[in-house]
Amino acid sequence: MPYTLINLLDLIEIGGQSTCVGSKSGGKERCGNHNLITDVEKADLILLMMGSGASRKLVRMFLRNLAVFSLCKKNHQGQIEGVVKKWTEHTASTSMFEDTKSSKIPRIWYQTVENLKAELQQAQGLYSSAKTEAQKLKVSLEDARLQGQKAQELAQNTQIEVQRLLAENRSLKTSLTQISQEHRVSNLASSKLEAQVETLLQAKVELSESNIYLRTECAAAEEQVKTIRLQFATMEDVNSKLREDLEKTQQANLGLADTVSNLKSGVQGWKNKSIDLEWQVASLEKRLEVSTTSKDSLRGKLTDLRAKFEASKATEKKLTERNATLNLRTRELEKLQKEKQLVECEDERDETAMGAGISDEAQSVSTSWQCAVM
Repeated sequence: MPYTLINLLDLIEIGGQSTCVGSKSGGKERCGNHNLITDVEKADLILLMMGSGASRKLVRMFLRNLAVFSLCKKNHQGQIEGVVKKWTEHTASTSMFEDTKSSKIPRIWYQTVENLKAELQQAQGLYSSAKTEAQKLKVSLEDARLQGQKAQELAQNTQIEVQRLLAENRSLKTSLTQISQEHRVSNLASSKLEAQVETLLQAKVELSESNIYLRTECAAAEEQVKTIRLQFATMEDVNSKLREDLEKTQQANLGLADTVSNLKSGVQGWKNKSIDLEWQVASLEKRLEVSTTSKDSLRGKLTDLRAKFEASKATEKKLTERNATLNLRTRELEKLQKEKQLVECEDERDETAMGAGISDEAQSVSTSWQCAVM
């Protein structure tokens, strides 16, 4: 049975997916690789904005980012276009996403839109009042034309009256020309206001999206910095404990070195004594030939001396093993100290790289949104 991509409307209700929504094995089953926690949080934010009501233009922009954060970085980033296409088909069957002029406007944009509508209504009121004045002037012009006709009829009686009426006619024509020009200016101003209102709406939407995205990125970066600082503090505690253990071990090694040297001196003395005892045993064995009565006592002494000799050898062996163990612990502590120094250097590099990475990421995000606005 082929794998079916999760419906976008169900995804809005469920939230961001912790596992990859891509397909594997030729589209027969879901990938299931775990997504990053930060990607799941970003997907939740995008789904929340889509669920609050957004225009189809914004939905098309959101879907690509949602696909990026819902597919695993390892294997299925190449399936972004296919996932976006299927989710776009899901949006076509619902009325949740309307155009920008729909009544389903997110609350974060509602007040700005109302203010712009009020300004537009005020401009339309000014335009209507100018239009009314123009109509009144047209009526006056008609009256003037009637008076001109009457003046032409009276021109036969007096030429002076005709000249006066002609002059009034010219002045009225001039006024009409000015009124028509003012009417054209008012029309141009109204069209410019409408274009500015539409541009402001689009800029407001894009700025809101950019601010939300940047806040999300900054919050994630701050969490990463806090985690690194906690790790660094933990490493410092571990390093201080390792230093204390190293100092104690070094002091113990000094004491053990003195003890080993003393034991070596004692062993050497026991060896010398054993040589003397061997000579004594040899002499006693010669004397055994002379004195049979002291033979048993000499044999007992010989046994005791041999037992002491064996005990001294065993003690020497234990001291040698203990010295080897101490040397091994000393090497391990020196190795731990070197690893601690390497970890401190790597922590400093990571902290420096993290600071540079955060600034580069913020700059890249700002550049990408500027390009989207353009």
